[in-house]
Amino acid sequence: MANTATGGSNYLFVVRLNNAAVIAAAYGPRAVDAALAHLRAGLERALGPVRLSPPAGEGEPGEGEIVARMQAAPLEPALLRALIDELCTDLGTTPLRHEGQRILLSVSVGHADPVMGTGARAVAVQEAEARRCLLAATVSAASEIPRTALARRACREDMAAAATLLEQVARGEAFFAWRPVHKVREPGKVLHHEALLRLPCGRGAPIECGEARGALERLGLAHLLDRQLVSKALDELDADAGTTIALGISAQSLSFHLNGPDATWTELLSRLRRDRDLAGRLILEIHEASPLAAIADALAFVCELRALGVRLAIAGFGSASSAFRRLLVLLPDMVKLDAALLDAACRDDDARARMGQLVGRARSLTGRVIVDGADSALHRELALECGAEWITATCPQDASARRAWFVPRRQDIVENIHPAILRPAPAATAPAEA
Repeated sequence: MANTATGGSNYLFVVRLNNAAVIAAAYGPRAVDAALAHLRAGLERALGPVRLSPPAGEGEPGEGEIVARMQAAPLEPALLRALIDELCTDLGTTPLRHEGQRILLSVSVGHADPVMGTGARAVAVQEAEARRCLLAATVSAASEIPRTALARRACREDMAAAATLLEQVARGEAFFAWRPVHKVREPGKVLHHEALLRLPCGRGAPIECGEARGALERLGLAHLLDRQLVSKALDELDADAGTTIALGISAQSLSFHLNGPDATWTELLSRLRRDRDLAGRLILEIHEASPLAAIADALAFVCELRALGVRLAIAGFGSASSAFRRLLVLLPDMVKLDAALLDAACRDDDARARMGQLVGRARSLTGRVIVDGADSALHRELALECGAEWITATCPQDASARRAWFVPRRQDIVENIHPAILRPAPAATAPAEA
């Protein structure tokens, strides 16, 4: 968004490069200088001409910070938050190219509204307010500073993989493959479809993106991908009013404050508030083993989206010692047991008993329990024996890029729609069992 010409108000931004120390350790101090120059160019691109200023008052800027002033007409708070969100997204998803390397930047912004007066004291007050705002930003859990040669190399490899995936998504090369969650005995009764990110591989099976997504998590940058994928999922829901989509995102992304206070996920909130039907057909899936960056922020995030109609699923249940505690904290609408549990239960009686206990425990806390990894008839029989009603498979051939639900007659519409916005099914549709 370009700023307004002369006669506007002077807004102040403090832009922080959150991963400056990681970049310096992995690539050298010159890379931090290049990153700050990259941020300055991004500020000019997003905001129009800005005035870069030395710090005012007693507070000195931290390493990797830029103080910028922008003249613009008075902005509504919601518009300003959306502007910061757009700015940070642009800066974070546009890699810095430095000495043959691509480096992703983690950026947060503190801002201050215009203040009365133009003297040094007024400027110092404004900057102090922007820094207080910046302190409220909840940065996702960033990787540790690499201190050995091996750690530095691993960090650079993660950065290269993460940057490549973000660029592939931006170019439209990555796509969703769809995997149904269906009843054990009745494969035609579909609960919803899982959206799985894939890359093409010539004539072979599509490539999974798990390694690159893991690299983004280790770098504390998973939200850069998650927000793009949620936007794409909403586009899919908008294009097909008869389907429900479950999309996996990182627990690191469960905050509205990653870029600054209430300056993250602004597009998601805006779209869901405009169209509650989209919210009722979106399921966000969080993996049990993924650590929450901030419990309070995660709870606020989940509560806000649930109030709009979005549902929450916990995936990989039983794979981590914190599984039961995570359920108690987030109170998900559905739970998906880890695929390894079913595989182990096929070989060991003790594992089979444990799986049955986990199914019962999950059912006592949530409405629906899904068993992952049901790749064979034996798996399906065992899932049924353990009390599971819904299953999904992990075999690559069970996920298809073809949108198979586009058929004249559907059997899962009533099952899919969130109760808060349930609508009568078309006369030609046989509703699924509730």
